[in-house]
Amino acid sequence: MNKLISSVPNDYLPLIGSIIVNFRLLETFLEMGIWKLMGAEKRQHIGKIITSEMSSFKLITLIGSLHKEMCDDEEAKNDFEDLLNEVNKVRENRNYIIHSMYGAGAGGTVLMLKSKVKNTKGLKESINFLNISDIENSADSIAEVSYKLQSFVFDSSFPSFEGDK
Repeated sequence: MNKLISSVPNDYLPLIGSIIVNFRLLETFLEMGIWKLMGAEKRQHIGKIITSEMSSFKLITLIGSLHKEMCDDEEAKNDFEDLLNEVNKVRENRNYIIHSMYGAGAGGTVLMLKSKVKNTKGLKESINFLNISDIENSADSIAEVSYKLQSFVFDSSFPSFEGDK
């Protein structure tokens, strides 16, 4: 059987996979936070209907908006906004890593080519070289932010919709 052989060194591939797995867990915590904020914790199928097809960007926007609306504590609002900024930063890094074209770089690095098109800016291309520790650091950052998000969402002070009082 003929198949294309990747020029990316094999030791990079499991790390790229861990970025995918870690980020999906982060998205799950975003979804669970949304379910809690809208009162669908006990009826998760309703929450899943709403969140299952949302992009990570839209999940971040929705959970941030709901939290601002439902949280009465200004410090908690600011802390959660700071956390969502971290979530967005790892989202952007994850997107760069996952949606780039890979090639072999010099000295054990990988070449990453990314093309983007925006209405206002047109075509933008970037080329970077990453080493294995860059990929490891990205996977670890996602895991760290996921842990923070999970801790925030499952804290008893995180708002939960209780219906009209």
